[in-house]
Amino acid sequence: NDDDDPIIDPVANIETDGAFILNEGNYYANIDGSLDYLDYSTDKVTHGIFASANKRSLGNTPNDMLVGYSMIYIATNGENRIEVVNKSTMMSSASINVPSPREMDSDGFYVYVTSYDGRVRKIDSQYNIVVATSEVVGDNLEGIVYYGGYLYVCNSCKPGETYTYHNEVVKLDASTMGKVGSITVGVNPTQISTDTKDIYVLCMGDYETVPATVQKITMSDGSVNEIAKATFMSIAANKLYLINAPWGATPTYNVYDIKTGVETKFTDGTEVFSPCAIAADPIKGDVFITSYNESEYGYADYNAEGYIVHYDKNGNFVSKNTTGVGPATVAFNYHFEYSSSQR
Repeated sequence: NDDDDPIIDPVANIETDGAFILNEGNYYANIDGSLDYLDYSTDKVTHGIFASANKRSLGNTPNDMLVGYSMIYIATNGENRIEVVNKSTMMSSASINVPSPREMDSDGFYVYVTSYDGRVRKIDSQYNIVVATSEVVGDNLEGIVYYGGYLYVCNSCKPGETYTYHNEVVKLDASTMGKVGSITVGVNPTQISTDTKDIYVLCMGDYETVPATVQKITMSDGSVNEIAKATFMSIAANKLYLINAPWGATPTYNVYDIKTGVETKFTDGTEVFSPCAIAADPIKGDVFITSYNESEYGYADYNAEGYIVHYDKNGNFVSKNTTGVGPATVAFNYHFEYSSSQR
């Protein structure tokens, strides 16, 4: 081959276009959940995009979503289903029966869902069917993360007249869905994330004497150490964005540098009345905090529309937009852009 022309290879770059905001509604007030969208090009929110496309609501307490390349998976706890939504049209393409689904993660091929029945289910994302279910590995299972062929699952608590709070992360083999061990962490683990090197667990404590903390599981040696006090967290670009808002205290908004182990102030959060969620865009670095509005009695109004506050990566205020009731989850809408690389 004497062709000296250069070979052009396509290079994929990920770009974010906006953020989906999943609103839980309010079970006790019979307010259904909803889905909103914040468009980066306008920095404005469009409300009720699922209901508008499907002519029905998401139903009772949608509490987590997983955004993929073309589809969105929404766990609707009170409806016992996973709603599979086309990201472009917002039309529902499938409904998967899962009892009391809570949180989700994916390995790129399968979607893994925790449930309040103590089991984890494995969904084939091509056919949108449950292909495997774990044994009962806990009580109220919450956060889940896929890491190195295993699933790490938060076993939070056993409900009853008085709650019994657990302190373990259960480890499952993702291929067999069998339990292979557990890791002792803080009291009441609910949220779990990874920076692809180590795992970070948010433990909510007992809401009275045991405070909420973030603990790091160092995967090289299995050690567990507390690194911060927080009630909300989001991970992006080697940073943990943290809100610490224990009942009756003034919230703080900090950022923890994973590389240096140093925690510093991110923002005053003066625009936030009662924080509901935090999410950091892993591509752009901007940070979004959702909040409840203040009621006429001076407390958080759980029956009224909330709002989302946009900050840049340095903690500077950018904008504020109204959301639905209970904006508890934010996930980012991305696409691939292809450029040419010459060799």
